[in-house]
Amino acid sequence: MLLLRGAKEEERLQYILEGRVTFLCSVMVIHNSSSVPVPPSDIGIHLGRLLDHTEGTDVAFNVDGETFHAHRAVLAARSPLADANLGCSSVEMLQDLLAAADRYALDRLKMMCAQKLLEHLSIDTVCTTLDCAKTYNCLELKNQCFDFMISGLSASAEARLRIIH
Repeated sequence: MLLLRGAKEEERLQYILEGRVTFLCSVMVIHNSSSVPVPPSDIGIHLGRLLDHTEGTDVAFNVDGETFHAHRAVLAARSPLADANLGCSSVEMLQDLLAAADRYALDRLKMMCAQKLLEHLSIDTVCTTLDCAKTYNCLELKNQCFDFMISGLSASAEARLRIIH
């Protein structure tokens, strides 16, 4: 039974109706006005502008005499087929992305780029990849480039020895 200090039995009963007690309370919410308002993202508008203008485009397609300008990175991101068939080397794009990641201290992205560059390492790319690794402080990628070159030199030396003998 609900006890109200100092209240008589009949006063207590007026708060109980049909076996239920109703409590009234108020809640005050204090809004912190010192927060920094963050506007909603407008990346969609910016990407729309990117696609609507020819400024900054780096590839063009001529279809029935009409030229369509585009951005290689956008095409490559939207289509693996476009990525594989555009004239731009994915290694060059990865090196540029690694440079940007280094500049803006995006370490995870930088390591992802280094890994992809390592996957694309070849005789044709090892020198530019090594230069990129040295410039942007990717020690592991740099070491892998040296290992690749040393293994290539060893294979070349073995081949020459076989020819001599």
